[in-house]
Amino acid sequence: LTGTIVEAYDTDAYGQTIIYTGPGPDYIWFTDDDAGSGFTYGANDMIFCGYRYDPETRLYYVRNRMFLTDTGGASVGRWLQRDPIGYAGGINLYEYVGGRAEVEVDPIGTGEPCYKHSLVCLHGCQSLYKIINIMIQALLQDCLQHCHGRWLQVVCWEVCHARAQFQEGLATAAKDICETGCNVQYAACEAKKCIPKIL
Repeated sequence: LTGTIVEAYDTDAYGQTIIYTGPGPDYIWFTDDDAGSGFTYGANDMIFCGYRYDPETRLYYVRNRMFLTDTGGASVGRWLQRDPIGYAGGINLYEYVGGRAEVEVDPIGTGEPCYKHSLVCLHGCQSLYKIINIMIQALLQDCLQHCHGRWLQVVCWEVCHARAQFQEGLATAAKDICETGCNVQYAACEAKKCIPKIL
């Protein structure tokens, strides 16, 4: 093995792939003058994102549905089946990753884009944090009411406030851990993406 580049691929917005067979006159790969064989597929049928391409039907087989690249001259770039997760992936049932294919991925075709998962996860962390803080404030008010009329009422209030501050600190730490978990999940989702094109 020599480690030299044999061919390179670039996929347009409609899923059509240009195969580059060599560097251009400057003898440098990934520049505008690379020698290309046009929209052709040769012997390699695993092209865009590792999906199987059938040149006869011009279809990508994407696990749960098929993607039509062109109709023999006119670029189409359209799904032929609805999204298998229905409206959970968005209002357009023929859309892929919220129309953000350049930055998102749905590796098995049954999930929402990474950014939607991340936003839902982060929103859940913030909502839980707000609910916990409401409960802490209610417990503080209850504690303060029990202090009324007691001997050393000021000390009782200080204890109530100290306990509330401690609970708020725990709630903040829990929110931070939750958000870190969301970020880890987002990074794992992002890692499943196709390698971005260099061209």
